[in-house]
Amino acid sequence: VHRDLKPPNIYVVRDDDREIVKVLDFGIAKATGPSTGIQTKTGAIVGTPYYMSPEQAQGTKIVDHRTDLWALGVVVYECLTGTLPFVSEAFGDLVLKIIVDPIPVPSQIAPVPAGFDAWWARAVERDPGARFQSAKEMVEALAVALELRAGIAGEGVGSDVVAAAPRPGSPSTP
Repeated sequence: VHRDLKPPNIYVVRDDDREIVKVLDFGIAKATGPSTGIQTKTGAIVGTPYYMSPEQAQGTKIVDHRTDLWALGVVVYECLTGTLPFVSEAFGDLVLKIIVDPIPVPSQIAPVPAGFDAWWARAVERDPGARFQSAKEMVEALAVALELRAGIAGEGVGSDVVAAAPRPGSPSTP
């Protein structure tokens, strides 16, 4: 579990004839599983507050890969709206916004594709069990929400999603 996904830790790099995403800075990453022996103390809060999931902001031991999926949802929200969903100058107030305030609706902030509001709501469900359960599931749903691909049950997202996104400097980039 990375526990600090945010734009400065996500890089898009060229790999031969395609672009790939790399996640960097695993300084506060946590190994998970029964044999790791690594635990974070209850009450220990690590990560960048604006991207923290509710369970991470509360400092509970229940921090797993879905915490990183929450943070990725926040990054995508920020990319599409140009603003962070939860903002405050005071840490305690920010935590309250993440944990109890109504989840902001992206289409009320900026023009977004019609399906993005529903994608966002699921990406940042406060109950980790109601969130996307894998990065693959999240990306496939995002491709549909952004109208990059029609939803087909059981079909994975491949290079057609990457190819559908305009690249900087391409004729379709504004």
